[in-house]
Amino acid sequence: MRRLNFCDRWIKWIDGCLSLTSVSVLVNGSPGDEFLMKRGIRQGDPLAPFLFLIVAEGLTGLVRRAMILNKLNGVKVGEKEKEEVAILQFADDTLLMGDASLQNILSLKSILRCFELTSGLKVNFLKTCCMGINVPVDVLRMFATILNCRIGNLPLTYLGIPIGGNPRRATLWQPVLDRLRKKLSSWKQKTHSFGGLQRKIGCGNTVRFWKDEWCGNGLLKIGFSKLFHLSIQKNCTLMDMVQWVNGHLNWNFKWRRTLSMREDLMVEELRRTIRGLQVQLHNGISDSWLWTLEPTGTFTVHSAYNLIKGFPSENVDPIFKLIWGSRAPSNVCVFAWRLLLDRLPTKSKLLQRRALPVDADLNCIFCMQETETANHLFVRCPFTLSLWTRCYRWFGGLLATPGNCRDLLLQFIWPGLSSKQNVAFRMIWFAMNWSLWMHRNGIIFNGGELLQQDELFDRAQIRVWHWLSGRATGFHCSLYEWISQPILCLQAVH
Repeated sequence: MRRLNFCDRWIKWIDGCLSLTSVSVLVNGSPGDEFLMKRGIRQGDPLAPFLFLIVAEGLTGLVRRAMILNKLNGVKVGEKEKEEVAILQFADDTLLMGDASLQNILSLKSILRCFELTSGLKVNFLKTCCMGINVPVDVLRMFATILNCRIGNLPLTYLGIPIGGNPRRATLWQPVLDRLRKKLSSWKQKTHSFGGLQRKIGCGNTVRFWKDEWCGNGLLKIGFSKLFHLSIQKNCTLMDMVQWVNGHLNWNFKWRRTLSMREDLMVEELRRTIRGLQVQLHNGISDSWLWTLEPTGTFTVHSAYNLIKGFPSENVDPIFKLIWGSRAPSNVCVFAWRLLLDRLPTKSKLLQRRALPVDADLNCIFCMQETETANHLFVRCPFTLSLWTRCYRWFGGLLATPGNCRDLLLQFIWPGLSSKQNVAFRMIWFAMNWSLWMHRNGIIFNGGELLQQDELFDRAQIRVWHWLSGRATGFHCSLYEWISQPILCLQAVH
């Protein structure tokens, strides 16, 4: 990590995660004694993929060093200035490439072995394959024997997508389309239309007779439950259930025993129900899906976005419109959203998530008197509350003591300002909270000192002035004008 320019603080944190991790085993629902893990972190830990990427960077370094020493020849790509490439990595998948020579294969074998010895990781040769382009089969077989892996073929499938073939050929994408059709046909929807997607029945090759709702009167297995239990075609599609004779359709039902007279009457009722439907089968025309929001029937992202925008917003607090309608930077808006949802990693929240030990110091970093919660840190703390009081006095108003962050935001509506000007006025709430949070993090993580209220308030004033200067139309005031006459500056916003 030091060679990758990670700072000492990060290295100490990661070392602590690896060396101080402990687990306990539940016995009859009760945890036993804790013990240290030999491998550092448990399997499935969210930190594991990131640490793996750092370790896997060592393999890239080995390959790069071998190329410098002319022990490994990669593949040159590009038109004018050709770049030599020998390794491509994506997560835990690695693609090694180069000339089809014995020296390259032996070098790759040595590189992989050195990586195993130095990192402690093992290369899974059962999932490794050796592929060649215009390479004789016997040479490819020899290379696979040296690497102790199997021989692969192109095109290959990676993450469900074919790679190595001609992307313009329809046959290359046919397996992808087949899997998509299979997935769509297996959906158990109550109707054939969800959103703007609608199934158009052709010959019925994807619609199940009994288990899909295709006739408009509910599932046939429910309406004719007695016949469904007697049928031996429970999973058959419409196409499997019909016979075409001289262009005419005949339903071909198969039962597991001879039907009684009463059951024959039920079959006749089923036939009458089907004949009375508006759905018509067409021999030789496959079922398809139509996107009803476009005249062409083809899906577009634009129409789907408009459909989602039209959905009613149930149980959504209208105060979030003030958050996402703000002109503050996007990362500050996300911070404010998390603040109102009480999702910020304050000390009390970290204790709930067991990210802090039980005996950790949970006192507010500003007053050192009460537990650090979001409401205390941003509203109730005496240090913070005096800042908000000073902020309102700056505008010439009086602040009603808020109960929480939401109530404080709702107070940032100034009489005499238009809606757009009040949007700019509320940016002070964003700037003050963001300044408090940045100052708190600086004290905890960087060992900074607690600033005086005057200095922290000045930082918030300058921050919101920068935001308004670059984001509010009509705001052209100088910093001096902004500090001395903020209301007049806001009235220029349009």
